[in-house]
Amino acid sequence: SIVAILNKRERYLHLSLRSMIEHIARIALNKTYSGGDFDGTVRRRDFDYLKSNRRNENWNYLHNVYINACHYVHFSPQANINTSATFLQLLVNDCHSSQKNLIRNLHRLTSSVMETYITYFHYEVASTFYRSMADLKYLLGNSLYTKFKALN
Repeated sequence: SIVAILNKRERYLHLSLRSMIEHIARIALNKTYSGGDFDGTVRRRDFDYLKSNRRNENWNYLHNVYINACHYVHFSPQANINTSATFLQLLVNDCHSSQKNLIRNLHRLTSSVMETYITYFHYEVASTFYRSMADLKYLLGNSLYTKFKALN
């Protein structure tokens, strides 16, 4: 994601954002792959379920970011992607947003995903960092670390 921002590749950034949200949604839904083509697919009804039943996990925000990312990935008109650009033009720059805003949005999404992650894997994270909580605090930052400690 950071490389996509630095290289001004907004569409690839949104592909990464969408993947992050799909992965955390699979965790929240406890989806497993059983060999079927769409076993792990996250659908609108899955987001509706999460928004209704897991309100403290910020699924409204995550779903909105997911929808916006889908606009970019699927070349929706809402993404304002220059579909008439030449290949060489797209290699130089396909970015409409400022890098500052992209970084801010990436940070907000990453924090939200991590908050959900530590909710589902609190025990594993706590036992992994049992003797090094200062390291965990450094990695999570003060805000997420405070939320992590509140889960005890």
